[in-house]
Amino acid sequence: MASYELRVSIASPTTLDCASVRAWVDGNLDDDLESEEELDLAREADGSWSGKFRLTGRARAFAYRVGLLGERGAVWSLLITECGSARRRLLEDSDMLEGRKEWLLGTCDSYG
Repeated sequence: MASYELRVSIASPTTLDCASVRAWVDGNLDDDLESEEELDLAREADGSWSGKFRLTGRARAFAYRVGLLGERGAVWSLLITECGSARRRLLEDSDMLEGRKEWLLGTCDSYG
């Protein structure tokens, strides 16, 4: 059973740092979110948030949902990697917050 890391950063355009992040993953895409689990995100020294998770069973893909709270105009980035020696990148994305609160929703194939 492979493990993965979800990492999110929000770079504020000013010195005011009021950012917050919450994230959920669901390895059962055939279900109705009853198997969705919230990640226990830790705030890292570089200001990013990260959390690790495992896929159960034969899950090949998973859904993710990330809630962002920050300053309008802040730049966010999302990185999902497979843990282990290879640290294979599965998904990478970034953009700017258009409002104070935004949701990132998507799916990720664990085979990259």
